Amino acid sequence: MIEYSGIGSLKNIHEIKKKEKAINIFLVTGKNSYDKCGAKDQMDLILKDCHVTRFSNFSPGPSLENILSGLNIFCKQKYDLIIAVGGGSPIDVAKAIKFFYHEETSNIVPLVVIPTTAGSGSEATYYIVYYINGIKQSKGIFSLTHPDYVIFDYSFLKTLSPLLTASTGMDAFGQAIESFWSINSNDESRNYSSIAIKLIMSNLRLSVKTPSNLSYRKNMMLAANYAGKAINIAKTTACHAISYFLSSEFNINHGHAVALTLAPVFRYNMDIDDSLYELRLLLGIKTKSDVDVFFDGLMNDVGLDNRLSKLGIRKKDIRKIAYSVNIERLGNNPRKLFYKDILNILEDIY
Repeated sequence: MIEYSGIGSLKNIHEIKKKEKAINIFLVTGKNSYDKCGAKDQMDLILKDCHVTRFSNFSPGPSLENILSGLNIFCKQKYDLIIAVGGGSPIDVAKAIKFFYHEETSNIVPLVVIPTTAGSGSEATYYIVYYINGIKQSKGIFSLTHPDYVIFDYSFLKTLSPLLTASTGMDAFGQAIESFWSINSNDESRNYSSIAIKLIMSNLRLSVKTPSNLSYRKNMMLAANYAGKAINIAKTTACHAISYFLSSEFNINHGHAVALTLAPVFRYNMDIDDSLYELRLLLGIKTKSDVDVFFDGLMNDVGLDNRLSKLGIRKKDIRKIAYSVNIERLGNNPRKLFYKDILNILEDIY
């Protein structure tokens, strides 16, 4: 993977086009964010000498139907390059189209990823996230779906709303914390996690409250990338496992859904042994009572509700949510969770 970073780094697409001899471009973007963040104006100039097909007809948390719709368009002609511009959903859709096209034809089309949020870390992973009937799916092959090029132009973050800045930032925080305690973690992944955690603790609040100062958002984009590198090795755990249904069924932003269970899962995992000691040091958490103070304070500071009851979820929905939990991600948690434990976690944040 080749990375370019900095304001104006989008111009490196010229070099990429030349290297890949790209004339026909398949461009995957968000519906509105592509224009709003300023990427469209720049991309129109950069790609003016190319034949461009833009695909944006998919929902946040894309469905398999969304992806197959894009794949159908993609298969109608030969493309030299796929470019994804946006947050996690456009990047996942682009990776998925590349993946399924290869399955059908054995052909590999290079992928350029340009993140415009600071949270998903999808540009750093080979995983593809999509949904079938509201149930989260995950695919990917490192040599195929890991992006070939990534461009980090943090100027695209300046129009990101406080809500999305907070939500995507908490997604990165969840990734960093969960990958740290994951049963798959190793020295490399924990190093990535540690860097991400330190950056997020220093910059998340300020990136939400002072959007005009791009240095904080630049650091959050860097943090999200490190968190993505961490989960690329260690994967996520219980908080992400519980979050998917909250997002798909109740339209809670993914990062917000992850953040909701960070405190109760953290406390649950603290009971196993002192394996979380280093993580607790990073966060300044000494006791279980510190956990709620830390996470509730952070969510309050960035403007995210921390109770399910405030998000339109009824008490009777809790059992349905508990039954929906993604088993694969749940298995990465350092302490095994049973149905009753998930119910307790959800009731704790109701």
